[in-house]
Amino acid sequence: MGIKKRLTSGAIAATLGISLIGVGTWAAFNDVENVEGGVAAGTLELSLNELNGQPVNFDISNLKPGDHMTRQLQLKNDGSLAIKDVLLSIETVDFQDYAPNEPGMPGYEDEDTWGENTVVDYLNQFEVTIMNVGNEGSGDGEFPKNIILENVSLGDFYLASGTIHGDRPGEDPASIQAARERVWNSVDQAYIDVASNRLNVSTVNPDQWTGLPVDPYDPDNVLIKIAFKDDQTKNEDGTYVQNKYQGDAAAIEFMFEARQWDGQDVSDEEGYVESNEQANNGN
Repeated sequence: MGIKKRLTSGAIAATLGISLIGVGTWAAFNDVENVEGGVAAGTLELSLNELNGQPVNFDISNLKPGDHMTRQLQLKNDGSLAIKDVLLSIETVDFQDYAPNEPGMPGYEDEDTWGENTVVDYLNQFEVTIMNVGNEGSGDGEFPKNIILENVSLGDFYLASGTIHGDRPGEDPASIQAARERVWNSVDQAYIDVASNRLNVSTVNPDQWTGLPVDPYDPDNVLIKIAFKDDQTKNEDGTYVQNKYQGDAAAIEFMFEARQWDGQDVSDEEGYVESNEQANNGN
């Protein structure tokens, strides 16, 4: 190999060597910055309070057809997050069908009066006639609003709102669907949560406040009236059909479920997300 060729090869090798050193020099510089952050979940908490001295429950006994009862309660937001809606359902019913099968019991000798009833038969004797939401009034004439447009039987309401434990065991699916249609056709459509087959008993008022915000403080008052139907229908022997419900009893569990607003983009927020306290914050 001539000297010219040897120099050329050496120059290439030197160039490659410089290139390798250059890569190593660039990689030696480094800078790391840390961004500290924390996430904390808000709280969603609903409390039910007595209102005007009336108890929250409907525990009343020794009723007769034509009797009616009214209950008022306050839905209060005790958490840090705004509540979008409060869904009402009947979750469980402990039904006792009275049968005077022992001497000395009232009606023991009157076999024609007493009959075998189911929980739905019995609950159908009671109707929700009024369900006022926004009962504290808003000053614009729209509230309180009765969301019950036609009377709804507790039996239909019980069948329609079987959400937590699924559809009512032992009940015919067609009967459940028919009950749901009767309920939803009797209620203000704005207060129906179709996905869960339940009623929303918090205020729906997009022009002002919807649900239960934290800021501004705006609890909702709800009034519910239930009546024992006074059915004058008689049997062939002249006795009232409703006689067969004498002595029956049912312990009913109403459930109020508070739900959050839909999630929203909080990219521009820094620190505490105040908008999560407010009404309509998910829109």
